[in-house]
Amino acid sequence: MVNGDKYQRAVANRRRFLKTAGGAAFVGTVAGCLGGGGGSDTGDSGGDSGGDSGGDSSEDGGDDQTTTESGSDFPSGNIDLIVPYSTGGGFDAYARLMAPYLEEELGTTVNVQNVTGGGGVVGATQAANAEPDGHTLIIWAPKEAAYKQIGLDVEFDVRDWTKIGYVTQDPNELVLMESANIDTWDQFIDAVPDLNFVTQGRGSSAHMLTVLLGGMTGEFDVDAPNFVHYEGTGAALAGLESGEGNAFTVGTASSAAKVVNALAAEMFVLFESPDHSVNEYLEDQGIEVMHHSTDLDIDNIVEYNELTVFRRFIAAPPGVPDDVHQRLVGAFETITSNEEFVQEAREAARPIIDPEAGEERVSEAIDTTFDTLSEEPYAGLIRDAFSS
Repeated sequence: MVNGDKYQRAVANRRRFLKTAGGAAFVGTVAGCLGGGGGSDTGDSGGDSGGDSGGDSSEDGGDDQTTTESGSDFPSGNIDLIVPYSTGGGFDAYARLMAPYLEEELGTTVNVQNVTGGGGVVGATQAANAEPDGHTLIIWAPKEAAYKQIGLDVEFDVRDWTKIGYVTQDPNELVLMESANIDTWDQFIDAVPDLNFVTQGRGSSAHMLTVLLGGMTGEFDVDAPNFVHYEGTGAALAGLESGEGNAFTVGTASSAAKVVNALAAEMFVLFESPDHSVNEYLEDQGIEVMHHSTDLDIDNIVEYNELTVFRRFIAAPPGVPDDVHQRLVGAFETITSNEEFVQEAREAARPIIDPEAGEERVSEAIDTTFDTLSEEPYAGLIRDAFSS
């Protein structure tokens, strides 16, 4: 197992990071990012591509090892957990929350590495091409992978990866600034051409979720929204703060709660899948949801809700030996059922919603996402979003 002093240092480092990056700093980012970018859940905001090593990369693995099918020990060295975006966003926060607990379970150092570029493509490519020995992991989301694989020329197929589990499954949310003076869904539809929808960049989650909302439901023409593309989440929030934008389709309701609490904004519609509820967390945060999508008379809204749940999963390259894979799944399951971990994540405003370990459900959701988005007209909408 990991040396006790080292583990305590890791815990202290994690808590220092969360104090500044996971919770209260969001409000500071809104005020301070008027001159800068800020981290992004769904795009490249120009962070350190080398990332934070999170420990001594020369240190060997601990004593808690498993003999693999090839006869070697696992882990036999450090584990790299790749975040394909810059520091400060949701993927980064969840990775850093998990890292010390993974160290404790696996008995080795876990290095969180921010590998930025291409809206996640550079980090995903690096993870996919790594040695399939269980020492390289990545945190990503099915929708992000599908957008990039359908809209861009990439060198990987996330469907082939070795899936370990979902750390959280969080529905998306439409946030409107109070200045928009919109109360009902019909008023929103009428106002779509006059609203300025901020995004973290072309092809980002905020961009694609809005396009798909119009395309899947037929409630508005996909060309109707006026998109204001920024470089990262921080800049998009600054656009809302300055009045350049007044609408934001946020990838996760838990992140939308922070937007509402930091700005003069309202949680207009929660696109809630019945299987992945975040309502208890929102109530604890004092957030009032104006409309639940399931209460609105909208064609295909159930399909849209389920497709757009923001599922953050952990995976490894294709071809990881089964016994190593099961060791990783077991460690993941232990962590996501650990009350200390769940409470720490909640306090950091990164709640653990409906975690699930194992390959089957992750693969099922990824396959469903690709099966839907690879068909027309959705594939065309995605390609147009990247090229327009």
